[in-house]
Amino acid sequence: MRCKSEETMEQIKNAVEEFYFAHYRSPSIGELAAEVGYAKSTVHSYLWEMDRRGLLSYNGKTAETAVTRKANAEVVLTPVLGSISCGEPEYAEENFESYVALPTSLFGGGEFFLLRASGCSMIEAGIEPGDLVVVKKQNTAEEGDIIREIREQGTKILLVALGVPKQEKWIHAHLSELGPCVCMGVGGTFDVLAGRVSRAPSWMQHNRLEWLYRLCKEPSRFRRMLALPRFMAAVKFSRRS
Repeated sequence: MRCKSEETMEQIKNAVEEFYFAHYRSPSIGELAAEVGYAKSTVHSYLWEMDRRGLLSYNGKTAETAVTRKANAEVVLTPVLGSISCGEPEYAEENFESYVALPTSLFGGGEFFLLRASGCSMIEAGIEPGDLVVVKKQNTAEEGDIIREIREQGTKILLVALGVPKQEKWIHAHLSELGPCVCMGVGGTFDVLAGRVSRAPSWMQHNRLEWLYRLCKEPSRFRRMLALPRFMAAVKFSRRS
């Protein structure tokens, strides 16, 4: 094998890193060959030799140095997917414009996309036309976002259906943050109203036996119901004291 030039190896290594920081991806063989001014076959041969020596990693398609590997772990490539105007985003995969590297130290992990602001409706919030808005994809809202929405909507009556005792604990933990509103834990009420869970027969409702009906339908509730006598006793003795 013909001896490889140390100077050329250094030139190729530098070109890989410069290309990465310009485009936030590793160059292809063709792009790297254009950067250093050599034939693709020559660059290919050099990359395999550099991989053998541990100067970089090469898989036959793209090359990665220790510098680009570290940088790649510190950023997440995020697609720009169209624009957002007057509150309603309009985007789709086919509206892809480019990628932007977001630092993970600032945005953390997860899946993101960006929308380009259009119009002047968000200027007071500091978002100018043409600015990029970072959106995180997730199936659930963060708790802080939920509380902020409840407060900003001026909610007066809040029904919390998380089940006992989770709903009571949630209300107790966040009541001071919710503003002036009345909170009530309603258990499975919404499931019944939505038709997901059927109510007990009328005769059981009239005789206050819905708890028994639900216990028969969901035997796993038995352990939870054992807490009710303890709760009643605690209330009774607390009144005496």
